[in-house]
Amino acid sequence: HTRSKAAGERGERKKKHKRKKSSSVKDSAAHSLSPQEADELENMERKRSLTHQPSSGSSSSSGGGGGGGGGSLTAPRWAAGVRQSITPTSTRSRAATGGREAEKTIRRPQAHRMDPNTEKQMDLNIADSVERRKQTRNRRKAFQMLCPRFQGDEPDSMHERLRLQAVEEIITSEKDFVIDLEWIIELWLEPIRGQDIISSAELNKLFSNIEVILGVNQVLLSAMKKQVRRADYTQVQLGEVFLQLGAFLKTYTTYVGNHLESVAVYTTLMKRNPRFQSFIVDVSQKPQVRGLSLLDFLVKPIQRICKYPLLIRELIRHTSEEHPDYPNLLLAMEKIETVAAYVNEHKREQENQTMVMDLANVIIGIPIEELVTPTRRFIRDGTVLKVSKGKSQERHFFLFNDVLIYTRVVMRGGKRMFQYRDKLDLSMTVCDDTALRHTGFSEAKFAFEICRMDAKMKKYIICTQSQEEKEQWMEAITAQHREMLNLARSKEVLLVSPRASSTLSDE
Repeated sequence: HTRSKAAGERGERKKKHKRKKSSSVKDSAAHSLSPQEADELENMERKRSLTHQPSSGSSSSSGGGGGGGGGSLTAPRWAAGVRQSITPTSTRSRAATGGREAEKTIRRPQAHRMDPNTEKQMDLNIADSVERRKQTRNRRKAFQMLCPRFQGDEPDSMHERLRLQAVEEIITSEKDFVIDLEWIIELWLEPIRGQDIISSAELNKLFSNIEVILGVNQVLLSAMKKQVRRADYTQVQLGEVFLQLGAFLKTYTTYVGNHLESVAVYTTLMKRNPRFQSFIVDVSQKPQVRGLSLLDFLVKPIQRICKYPLLIRELIRHTSEEHPDYPNLLLAMEKIETVAAYVNEHKREQENQTMVMDLANVIIGIPIEELVTPTRRFIRDGTVLKVSKGKSQERHFFLFNDVLIYTRVVMRGGKRMFQYRDKLDLSMTVCDDTALRHTGFSEAKFAFEICRMDAKMKKYIICTQSQEEKEQWMEAITAQHREMLNLARSKEVLLVSPRASSTLSDE
């Protein structure tokens, strides 16, 4: 009841406020006429008084009185009506409704706003378009510096223009790649060799045949520029250049094959050779390196050989089948894809090797050269329960392609680390869960045995958290065990079968 009464009082106050505001608006409308409106009002008032004037003899008194009375009684209301008829809609609505309609009129609905995500995407597209145009201008400028003959020439058709852009991209990117190779030799290789910072064997492993690759690509770039200078832009034949020098690109296979060892040598030197580490830091401050490390430069040949198929494929796409370079481009594409496939395989191994080196930074208690080897690949890891002498211990296992390492989780400086405990040679390790099925072991549901058949002759019971995890571990260990046996057989290494597993002792 109190709320209802209060609401009623508020309603009455609002109505009173509206009436007061409406009255003030009408009065202001009556007293704020412009000179023209005032003249018009006066004429209309005169006509109205003549129309209502009485026809009797007492026209002076009654007409004056009637006219005056009519003027005095109706003028304010009529004046407000005239003002209302010639004022904007917002003023009439404000006078009629006390401001509510005026508020609606003033607060007109805003224009439809675009979805923020769509607007952001449009901004990104615009920025990307501007960046592409900028790159095109820079590429064209660099191309014209390399090939002055093309300055001012512009293809007539879109097809020819796209083909010329593909040619420009190949040549300008090749020039940038050659410059990066020259920086490797000038900033790192020659100073290290001259200052005798590392041994000759380490130098050869670190840089491999990078000087041979530089020579090949310098010849390739020179042949490209010569082809462009002597031919019309519609008749440039880069396929012929790639076809002639395709055999020399096989030098990349040697470099890629040694790259994993190069990365391992670099990591070891950075940890154990203070002179080498200081030299690398000094070179990293030079503007020519653009904030990149030596490893970033050493991976560029691998990235380049993998990019050649993409560049040639784009050139083929904008080359007609009637073009004299079309058959050569197809043959060159086939040769380079063979080299690129080999490189991609080793690139995956390099990425895996990088992961092994990262693990070497968190596994403590084992020498880095014992953990990081050129042929070692990481398979999987996980925390499991290792049962020994009736006691279960939580251990973190790391499975590689040749060894199984188990560790204990420790905290060092607020960081999670892994304390090395032992490693198992997978060529001498098998896993099975058959024996546990016939025992009363309470946790045998998700458990399996690892039998170590080397000199230690031990057996481990591993408990996982699910059947799926158990099967994944067993399949991975068994697969790597078979791979190691096949590798041993291929090297004609005779493996002697150890004693039966019944003589194994429990840890």
